[in-house]
Amino acid sequence: MGVPVITKNSVEEKLAKLKINKSPGPDQLHPRVLFETREVVSYPLSLIFKKSLTLGILSTDWKMADVTAIYKRAKIS
Repeated sequence: MGVPVITKNSVEEKLAKLKINKSPGPDQLHPRVLFETREVVSYPLSLIFKKSLTLGILSTDWKMADVTAIYKRAKIS
C-alpha cells in the first residue's frame, strides 16, 4: 500500500463535502466553520497531515473518539 498523496486541493475538496447541518464533533468545532474557511485552512491542514504521515506519529487528540454502540432489534423468524 502506497503513501497517500495529500495536497491542498485534496483537503479543500474534502472540506467542501462536509455536511454543514451536522453538530460539532468532540473538538466542538462546527462543520460550517471548516466549510466556510476551507480555502484558508486547507494548506495548513495539508502540511499537518503530511508531517504526521512522514513521521508516523498521530496526535493523541486524533486518537480520541466517542464510540456509541447502536443495537438493532433481533429478527424473529
